[in-house]
Amino acid sequence: MVFNLLFGNMDVHLTDKKFQNNMKKMLLSLTGIGLLMLSALANAQSVLTYDIKNGVTPNLMTWPATYSGAITPNSNLSGYDYGRPGGLSALPLFDYTGGSGTLNDGAKLDKYPYHFFFSSMDQSSITLHLSSPSTIHTIDFFSPTTETALGNAYGSGNLSGATISFGGQSVSLSSDPWGPTCYLTSCNDRFNLLGTSLDGMVTDTITISNFSVSRPELDPLFFVSEITVNGAANGGLPSIPAVPEPQTYAMLLGGLAVAGFMARRRKQATREA
Repeated sequence: MVFNLLFGNMDVHLTDKKFQNNMKKMLLSLTGIGLLMLSALANAQSVLTYDIKNGVTPNLMTWPATYSGAITPNSNLSGYDYGRPGGLSALPLFDYTGGSGTLNDGAKLDKYPYHFFFSSMDQSSITLHLSSPSTIHTIDFFSPTTETALGNAYGSGNLSGATISFGGQSVSLSSDPWGPTCYLTSCNDRFNLLGTSLDGMVTDTITISNFSVSRPELDPLFFVSEITVNGAANGGLPSIPAVPEPQTYAMLLGGLAVAGFMARRRKQATREA
């Protein structure tokens, strides 16, 4: 019925070779569309630099984190007693600006013992600067796997949520632990932006703040050895949709209709001969 509606009143005269050429062109077009759609799937986007607000000293507990930018003490004090068991209850906090290091050096689970410590009590934030404008699908926090009680207890999997902000909008998300097991949960954590108000927005700067942990009764700590951003780099152009546009379906339907129409004509010509 669809074929009759589309082609019933048309007198199409195509040789088999022309038909094959047209079909090849259509298939190439559909393949190109498919590749564009695949490019919208999650791919790691490069984090050039990052800033940290209200971070602790990079050599806390003799487990150093590296950073190439400026590290300056601010007027805030930690709400968590990082100095235990020495009894220091108010360690100074630092701002990290204009650099890169441990969180974007490409070393994930094998980076022990180099990582940053954070506490959900310190009102810390991490701002990531990407190499190009991108749509963001997921943000992954990695922890090094360790056999120590401290490492097993305070991996990124201890996170339970955070606020993700860019483009003048913010969304508070619960996180999803994944990966190897560190104590009571997985070592790593993931923030999924698909389906949120930030889905499809283009940005080259992401701020992550308002961290919460899943086991505050143990300690509000978590440490991070790497952060990766997964999405689609598109140079600031609108996001390529994951679901085909209506015209894509129309093209596919038209191509199938042409194929069916020509097959019917060949069958009719064979009977007449």
